[in-house]
Amino acid sequence: MKKGRGSSQEIIIDLTSLLDIIFILLAVIIFALIGRTNESKLAQKNAEYELNQAESLESKAKQDEIQAESKAKAYADLAETFSNIQNYVWQVSIVVPYDPNDYRKREIQIYTKEQEFITVGLTGSNVNGEYEDFEKELIDYIEKHKNEPVFISLNDKDHLILYRDEKRITEIIRKLQQDYKNVYIKNSSEEEHS
Repeated sequence: MKKGRGSSQEIIIDLTSLLDIIFILLAVIIFALIGRTNESKLAQKNAEYELNQAESLESKAKQDEIQAESKAKAYADLAETFSNIQNYVWQVSIVVPYDPNDYRKREIQIYTKEQEFITVGLTGSNVNGEYEDFEKELIDYIEKHKNEPVFISLNDKDHLILYRDEKRITEIIRKLQQDYKNVYIKNSSEEEHS
């Protein structure tokens, strides 16, 4: 067999399908890189958000701490002021209990800031002298503390008093308040009955 001049075998390689595969692989790699870039950007944004949240919480905690310290100082100052005020304010508490079984026997009990306890007995219906003794005791106490405020309370948180005693004692206290500029009435039981 003779081979002719034009009979040489030529090998033709079709690169079209190979190029298709290369471009597909290249596209997959590019998309994978883009996806990783997006994931890292998202992770970075999440990290920045969490960092901002942590900074915000830290800032709020510092503000709360400063506010708490400020309040603690204010309360300490208030307690000190209250303690100092107690050194300059005098209080008298008057209680007039009676026995519901025998309302003719009753007594005026005077309690003072200095833990003094003075009792004026009221027996019967004519007790003008006893009321005068009570008034003298209050005047002595007020005179003793004439440069400081004196707060007088009648039956503070106690309603066991006869109306006639309450009325007369309230009149005496109001008269003393008019006569002395340092006398103040606190929790008058007459106001509670109004």
